[in-house]
Amino acid sequence: MIAVAASIVQPLIDGVRSRRSFMKSKLGILSALWLLAGAVPSGGCGPASAAEPASRYVNLHEGNGIRHLLDSLEVAIPGRMAEAKAPGLSMAIVDRGGVVWARGFGVRSAGGSAPVTTETLFSVQSISKVVTATAIMIAVQEGLVDLDAPVSAYLPGFTVHSRYEERPEKVMTLRHLLKHTSGLGHEAPAGNNFSRGVATFEDHVRSISDTWTLFPVGSRYKYSNLGMDLAGYVLQAASETPFEAYVERKLLAPLGIRASTFDASRIASYENRACGSPPGDAALVYEQGMIPCGGFYATASELGEIVRFHLNRGTAGSKRVLEERYIDAMMNEPFAVEGQIYGHGLGVFRMNRLAGKTLRRPFAMHSGGGFGFGANVTWLPEFGIGAVVLTNSPNADFAAGLAHRALAAILEAHGASLDTYRPYADLVEVDIDDEKLKPLLGTYTQTRDRIEFCLQDGTPGFKLIDGRFFVAHFVAEREAYIDIPGAAYSTLIRFVPNLDGAGAYLCTVHDGDAYAYCDGPNDAPGPDDPRWERYVGSYEWLAGDTPVMTTKIHRRNGWLYLEHMKLVEHEPGLFFLPHGEYVDARGPVPVGGGVAGRRKD
Repeated sequence: MIAVAASIVQPLIDGVRSRRSFMKSKLGILSALWLLAGAVPSGGCGPASAAEPASRYVNLHEGNGIRHLLDSLEVAIPGRMAEAKAPGLSMAIVDRGGVVWARGFGVRSAGGSAPVTTETLFSVQSISKVVTATAIMIAVQEGLVDLDAPVSAYLPGFTVHSRYEERPEKVMTLRHLLKHTSGLGHEAPAGNNFSRGVATFEDHVRSISDTWTLFPVGSRYKYSNLGMDLAGYVLQAASETPFEAYVERKLLAPLGIRASTFDASRIASYENRACGSPPGDAALVYEQGMIPCGGFYATASELGEIVRFHLNRGTAGSKRVLEERYIDAMMNEPFAVEGQIYGHGLGVFRMNRLAGKTLRRPFAMHSGGGFGFGANVTWLPEFGIGAVVLTNSPNADFAAGLAHRALAAILEAHGASLDTYRPYADLVEVDIDDEKLKPLLGTYTQTRDRIEFCLQDGTPGFKLIDGRFFVAHFVAEREAYIDIPGAAYSTLIRFVPNLDGAGAYLCTVHDGDAYAYCDGPNDAPGPDDPRWERYVGSYEWLAGDTPVMTTKIHRRNGWLYLEHMKLVEHEPGLFFLPHGEYVDARGPVPVGGGVAGRRKD
């Protein structure tokens, strides 16, 4: 379960996976069609834009050769599905006038015969966050909630554990929750991506109180399902209306959306519904309690109407549902890190990497994957177009790649000019004294990634988990960049000292992601507590009763380690990993980051 350092490599290298760039042909429509079978595009974000002049909009309803392109896309998709092992797929292309093109491909369940149509419901997983955030902005507009009021103002009984604040719920706000800077983790004990039992929304949110924050509220970014679920629960409490009912009445109904829903009973009774692949994996998706963050089911056409709503800046037909300033707020929310070029706004992921080019004006997207489903929604406000791809394959990268390739081909067919730039092009290397580098040496970790800053033959650089070494070019005392062959731009890395009690870390500036300091050559040995011997061994982490991951706890340099991550004991039996996640061995069932486990040996 250990991967190459994703924030360093994934957003940059051309032609690998989604959020990466792909080469753009300049030979017209036929070359644009070649893109539909090519490599996968990437994401990023530059300065946010306000309303675009109408002359920039692409009107797909006027034709202009787009029909030929879409016909070719329809022919190409089944082959791409076979490569991605996707049993079924539904896709829609949208402009400001509505859904221009929508098709269904394949079957609703692997091994089945019922066909996917444009009316087939798919779990959209984390794309649910876009719907949730949009509904919350409606509540902000109505005065029901305030983005900057503390969570405790709406949920006076809610608490969460923290090593940094006595009452973090009195500090974290809806803004923190929507932009993933609340410090909340990703999983809760009741209802999570690993559980297979039934959990209500209320049970799920109550169990967030059993978790621990990863860092001080607002101090850094970490993608969090729990943050979005708690935001949805705040909406439910403030509106005195079930969450799914509020979304239905205030957002979906005004847009004419009838089938797509958060309502578990409606989802379960909907006959034309896709099943995740492998079959059965998604049987309980709508019973997991993770409703605002991942419980939405949609058809491609109706999700396209939500895209249209955003492209039209909050209007549904002639009716204004959401003021433009709230649409802007979702896209324009400042990033957590100075110099960051893409990442989360309020509930949407702001991107600017498309067709091998980095755009100055951002576009919006969100992917979703899990329980046998993979999906992507992307819209380009500058050009007034968007795409939706829903699949019953867990490969969300495939969905994102298909959406982005189609949009890139459409822009090329229309001869759209892209305002591009190269981030970090003006970096100037400086000499740094070796003595200033020594305190920075060491390993920096996330849950499944690690980066080592080290000296190789006297040259400072970064070693990834796959062993590749990249020379560090310092531009300031605590900032350096690396150049990866084939990358669209340099990767700027910033070392952040321990200023907030959560430990030092390094940050990949382009996406704001943090890697916590774990250990290094300057560290003193640990206390080597004899009591820790009881925790040494192999552990299985469970989805229901089924093991999905095996890890080892072992001793090294006087410390306990979970795989490559140092464990620091907070109180007897309660440990924390460098990035803030907890491992609780105080009870009969060990719990790691909200996920239950068991001893294997």
